[in-house]
Amino acid sequence: MMTMQPTGISRQARKLPLIILADTSSSMAGTKIATLNQALQNEVQELRNDPVTRDTVLLSLITFGGIVSEVCSIEPVATVSIPTLNASGGTPMGQAFRVVLSHLSDRSRLPVSCAIPTLVLCSDGQPTDEWRTPLDELKRHPLASMAVRLALAIGPDADKNTLAQFVDNTEHPVLQADEVNKIGTFFQWVTLHTKSRSVGSRSIPQPADLLP
Repeated sequence: MMTMQPTGISRQARKLPLIILADTSSSMAGTKIATLNQALQNEVQELRNDPVTRDTVLLSLITFGGIVSEVCSIEPVATVSIPTLNASGGTPMGQAFRVVLSHLSDRSRLPVSCAIPTLVLCSDGQPTDEWRTPLDELKRHPLASMAVRLALAIGPDADKNTLAQFVDNTEHPVLQADEVNKIGTFFQWVTLHTKSRSVGSRSIPQPADLLP
């Protein structure tokens, strides 16, 4: 008699890329960057502690503050070590989009066997470089066009128009962190969303206190 494998085993075997773009410009200084640091550390620890996501999530963290930095680049979450981020400089978001595009196009780091990626963008200001063309190019990439794209506007000065164009759908609207501590709430939700996707579900609703 044939024994059926539990539903979801094949999905669990697929690597799930999670690419986070985090604004670390000078306007994020103080409590914002401290809260972002803690939220990212908590997310990595939660994903590492989960027996499924520990073995499936590939994490990329790209920061944009003065310069664009690849803090970690398509690495297994089980081995990721995120340093303390500092806030400085402008907001080169367009350049960050180009780095994401390079990640998605590199099949040596992102094999075709991977699941559709999750892209996360959080910012508290407006881009200080040309971002429209890089974003258009990113969204035309096959993986990015199919990706789950999530965005967080931090504070009242965030450029919600840019964030809305990044998300570009109504399934996941731009979420709003009017209070700094809600940055942590957002990344807790990203963690739950990632865990849900790792077993084949995309049914985690947006946190009500972050909906605009």
